[in-house]
Amino acid sequence: MSHIEQEHLSGARGDEKVHIKSSLEEELEKAQSRLAEARQQYEAEAARLNEQIRDLISEKEAVESRRAESEYQRAALEEQVKALNEEIRQLTELVAAEKCRADEALEAMKQNSTEHEEKLAAVQFDLKEKLDNVAKLEGELD
Repeated sequence: MSHIEQEHLSGARGDEKVHIKSSLEEELEKAQSRLAEARQQYEAEAARLNEQIRDLISEKEAVESRRAESEYQRAALEEQVKALNEEIRQLTELVAAEKCRADEALEAMKQNSTEHEEKLAAVQFDLKEKLDNVAKLEGELD
């Protein structure tokens, strides 16, 4: 092989190396571009997910707050129910005692009424006897 052919071959190899280097640099740029695009997509997705997480945390805190308020209200209502049940129990006892006193008073009134009726009957009988006696006496006087 002649010197010119060697130089030509050497030049061709150099051109090929430059071409390969250029192709590799171009592939590297493409890969870096795809990597940058993938990184942007990842960061955008991460930001979106972080926002969703913050929203979910806020919702969870709001739900927990409402649940705590509901539990507080429930406890307060349970206390009111206990107090009202106790008041109902006391009023029921009071009504029962008043009914018992009213029944006793009614029974006493019935007893008094019976006694008064008996006295009235006795007075009426006595009055009838006296009127009969007066009529006899008037008859004897005539």
